[in-house]
Amino acid sequence: MFDFIQVAAAEGNVSLGVAFLAGAITFLSPCILPIVPSYLSYVVGVSTTELKQTNGQRRWAVVWYASLFVLGFIAVFMVLGLVTGTIGGWLALYKTKLQVVGGILLVLFGLHMLEVFKFSWLYKQVQPTTPRKISRWQSLNAVLIGTTFGLSWTPCVGPILASILFLATFSGGSTQGVLLLLMFALGLAVPFLLIAFFLQKLLPLLKRFSKYLVWIHRLAGVVILLIGLALLTGTFNYISGYFMSISQPLL
Repeated sequence: MFDFIQVAAAEGNVSLGVAFLAGAITFLSPCILPIVPSYLSYVVGVSTTELKQTNGQRRWAVVWYASLFVLGFIAVFMVLGLVTGTIGGWLALYKTKLQVVGGILLVLFGLHMLEVFKFSWLYKQVQPTTPRKISRWQSLNAVLIGTTFGLSWTPCVGPILASILFLATFSGGSTQGVLLLLMFALGLAVPFLLIAFFLQKLLPLLKRFSKYLVWIHRLAGVVILLIGLALLTGTFNYISGYFMSISQPLL
């Protein structure tokens, strides 16, 4: 297991950090953060009103179901990482050309997030309805909902996920691809679980924080634009190589 982590770290330390940060920024996007309470109520099997009154033993039930939900979408993203990393390994001979294509697409995605122009299909949103009572198989339901959520969430995640998928493709193997998407998923999962645990305290803050979401979205657009330009110019390889060289003594 430690060899697995060391190999992945040696191949792309900077990419793993970028992937986690991308996941966290994605969670704060205008089409995800505002509907987190609805997803929590759906996963737990209670109304939004009941969810807001969560305390004591019920809080741990919320955290339990939220954790199962998280495992569901983490599995989806890890499979995506495995597939894209494997494909990237097959296409290693065309890596330079793929980087140019990926760079162009990321520049377009970055400009889209900066609202220079828009791809309307990237803003599609799936919001579940609240069930009336807790199902006998609620734990299994939570995992399945998380899996479905990961699959249906992809259009909303859009440009940021595309950036990480491109990094997974250029990583040159399935191991790094899986780890990149795992870090991306953890970037989404950690704030989701924090909200589940500190529900009563954080729910009121979500409304206050909402006015800043558009600026976080634009900041993500700038980052994606820069990654795209780095891929186009070839400087991304130098950046990755630099972080790889300074990390070698730590492995």
